Amino acid sequence: KFVYVSSSMVYGHYKDGTREDADTKPINIYGEAKLTCERLTKLWCSNNKLDYAIVRPRGVYGPGDLPDRVISKVFEAGMANKTLNVHGKNKVDFTYRQDAAYGIIKAANSEVANTSFNITAGNATSLRTLAETIIDITGSQSEIKDIGMHKLYPMRGTLDISRAKDLLDYQPQFTLRQGLESY
Repeated sequence: KFVYVSSSMVYGHYKDGTREDADTKPINIYGEAKLTCERLTKLWCSNNKLDYAIVRPRGVYGPGDLPDRVISKVFEAGMANKTLNVHGKNKVDFTYRQDAAYGIIKAANSEVANTSFNITAGNATSLRTLAETIIDITGSQSEIKDIGMHKLYPMRGTLDISRAKDLLDYQPQFTLRQGLESY
């Protein structure tokens, strides 16, 4: 089986409860590239009689993360007591790296084939709440400044992970707070 790791960015703007069969309307080049690769995966696997699974994680984070990602940036600024600039109302379904890896392995090893799975924590958090939690964990004196929406990022919510739960027996193990404390 071929497993393609895509992204929730294929949905474009979405709200809480978005399922894998929702409309895909990316609003940026990253989401469009991921959606194109999903289509190529389906075509190539069909032509070569190979099963596939498409995994759509969201907000994967944890130790070893890149420094230019949102959680890394908020931790760095918070620990330095700098102002935390966030797109406060937008929500991200942050997924700890071990949960994402667990979901990908489940999709790869499952007999369920030729389908897509949302592999996330199943519980989106606003970026403002993320900043408040990091302030609490670090004891930071930082202020939070909501800088409004970013034109390259869609409005997002909680992805529906019931397909992964039902078909893969996927159960996220880490709450956001547990993951952030480990981070």
